[in-house]
Amino acid sequence: MKPCKHFYVHLGMWRHIVLTGIAIFSIGVLFAQSKKHFAVSNTGGCKKVVLNYSSSSGTCYLGPTQKPDLFSVYGNKDIDEYNHYFDQKIIDDICIIDLKIEDKSTESFSQSISYNMFRKSKDFDESLWKVYLTEDKSYDLNLNYGIGEAYIDLSGLSIEHLRINTGSADVHVGYLSGLGNPIIMDTLNITVDVGSLKIRKGTLSNAKVIIAEVGFGNAYLDLSGKPDISSYIRASVGAGNLEVIVPRTGTGVKVIIHQSLLCQVKISKMFMETEKDVFVNEFYEEGAAGQLVFEVDVSLGNIIFKDKK
Repeated sequence: MKPCKHFYVHLGMWRHIVLTGIAIFSIGVLFAQSKKHFAVSNTGGCKKVVLNYSSSSGTCYLGPTQKPDLFSVYGNKDIDEYNHYFDQKIIDDICIIDLKIEDKSTESFSQSISYNMFRKSKDFDESLWKVYLTEDKSYDLNLNYGIGEAYIDLSGLSIEHLRINTGSADVHVGYLSGLGNPIIMDTLNITVDVGSLKIRKGTLSNAKVIIAEVGFGNAYLDLSGKPDISSYIRASVGAGNLEVIVPRTGTGVKVIIHQSLLCQVKISKMFMETEKDVFVNEFYEEGAAGQLVFEVDVSLGNIIFKDKK
């Protein structure tokens, strides 16, 4: 199979944005071996797709495609080189797809922590997985990544629910073409154990509720664009770090902090403290539409609220 130009362009953009200066393994070799492994055709009896996807290691890409399949996966390994579980079924007009991909030498949780803490820039599993979704259907996505890297481009995809869980992986989420979610997302839920997760152009998700749980890892949440709807963001940070970017002008923002004596909280000077640990910017108006309301719990970690420069 010829290299996928669509993937090459998007992965190159991700690398340029978030991995400048980091050594990149040989993409050319991986493309030369890329082949189709799994696919679910777009049938008329399916009105919505629920995708439960897990990858234990390697580099993973998920994004939109013009192809008709509801779901397709390309990889650079032969099918006997990895373990997998794949199932699909239709219940009440909903297509449920389950795919779990594991390297045959799957790391234990303690080994994955060691990987995250002591790895070097060249320490990559050479497996590559490219997951494509159609713009013709709405999706509930449940995405789980063990170690390695993941690049998720949600441009133009209709997502009702999105859950992302990263163990030790570095996960990057964005809207590379600038096309947002054409429908309202009910809930965006992210969980970071010891890895990292970065969301750029997050307001394009049109999420009513965002839930972020950070253990020992790092999370970056860019909500600096002007939202079309109001969003409630609930975050909890254990011993990790959370950085949030909010609009400088035109959008009301309220931040409620529940903190301990062992944490560190930094909030932009644009905010005013209206009562203890409650902060608002000058544009916030109680009950108004199109605002961002944050409620954050932090134990031992660090939280930073910045405004877009």
